[in-house]
Amino acid sequence: MPVNEEIIKYLKYISTATIYGVLGGKADNYVMKGIRPLKWDMKVYGRATTIQYISFREEVDVKRENIVHKLYNSLKPGDVVVASTGGRTDAGIFGDIILLSFKVKGVRGIVTDGSIRDAPQVLELNLPVFVRSTTPAHIGGKLIPYAYNVEVDCGGVVVRPGDIILGDYDCVIVIPQERAEKVIQEAIEVERKEYIIREMIKLGVPLEEAYPPKKDLYEEFKKRVKLPF
Repeated sequence: MPVNEEIIKYLKYISTATIYGVLGGKADNYVMKGIRPLKWDMKVYGRATTIQYISFREEVDVKRENIVHKLYNSLKPGDVVVASTGGRTDAGIFGDIILLSFKVKGVRGIVTDGSIRDAPQVLELNLPVFVRSTTPAHIGGKLIPYAYNVEVDCGGVVVRPGDIILGDYDCVIVIPQERAEKVIQEAIEVERKEYIIREMIKLGVPLEEAYPPKKDLYEEFKKRVKLPF
């Protein structure tokens, strides 16, 4: 069953570090390896829609259909495009024109374990993009867009269409769709508590009393502090 968009929107206020903590002992299985934002303050969150690239071979080159166009036609507002290249970074799977078209469709961002090209123009789009690297090279003769909306392995994590993606400067983390609402609800409570603790410290409460907070003091500030969400 699809995750409710209203709860997904709370991820705007939640860090990957908080989700990591809520996921618990196996959290490392959901953290993509080696993927960073094009710009440090980028954040992405939303439902995963996927595309798989494979290494080029003439006999396999799928010229009869354009998988990127099919992906584009399937996109919905709030989606995050997760593109798997098997870690290939020698070709840019998307440039600024394709990414512009994704943005116009309402996509919240892009995540890939490969590369994109046209990075200066992409940065001007103000679209969150998380990559292994950038390159001027295109995919011709190197990679083939092979399938879309299938399970993919991106950055060492299996991503299924409908899983929830959250990315910030720490990492990109995948929240399994079956657990997403419970995980996000728990994360909301963690973030609210930590917001109150920060306010306590700003107002001069000593660290040893604020973090972890003394119960009575915390309850007092909980009544006084106006939460942003």
